[in-house]
Amino acid sequence: AVPGVAVNLSGNKTDSVTTGNDGGYSFSVSVEGTYTIRLDKSAEAPASQGVSTLDITLIRRDILGMAALGSPYKLLAGDANGSGSLTTLDIALIRRVVLGLNESFPAGHWTFMRSDFVFADPQAPWTYEGTRVVSGLTNDVSGLDFIGIKVGEVNGSWPWLTAIRTEIDLFRSRRCTQCLISLPPLLRLLKSRPVRKLQK
Repeated sequence: AVPGVAVNLSGNKTDSVTTGNDGGYSFSVSVEGTYTIRLDKSAEAPASQGVSTLDITLIRRDILGMAALGSPYKLLAGDANGSGSLTTLDIALIRRVVLGLNESFPAGHWTFMRSDFVFADPQAPWTYEGTRVVSGLTNDVSGLDFIGIKVGEVNGSWPWLTAIRTEIDLFRSRRCTQCLISLPPLLRLLKSRPVRKLQK
């Protein structure tokens, strides 16, 4: 699981919790509302955790056309300044974090997206959907997954990298006046092989 992820609920109810070591969270909400779930992980100690000179080498080889990173998720991870491209500036920013000169990236430490998002062009994955919207809660809902991407980490060396499965389980009363939104633990670790769409 990925601990320390802020899970933010907005809409008819506003709330926020932080995942523990099991990656779980829960919210109690009314079934008649509309809710948006957004994930954020802004803190990382140390900032260079999981990021190394090997990541810099792989990104450089992609920029030079020597060996493509081969995954839209890895391209997003390499975009350290959030500019929507891979450039030598990204390499310079990642190097400063590896050397301990900077404590964060302009793009943040993590980004999260819907696991069912389909890139129009996997080689230009710079626009994506990072939230889930839930409404009309009359039946149990599952399979609302997210994929977490650790900025600067393209070789899969971080031990808890990087999939978070978000599943909404609705435990209804007789009249379904209250529901519970919960996140179970991590589905699986995604290593250096290309990230696959999470299985529902």
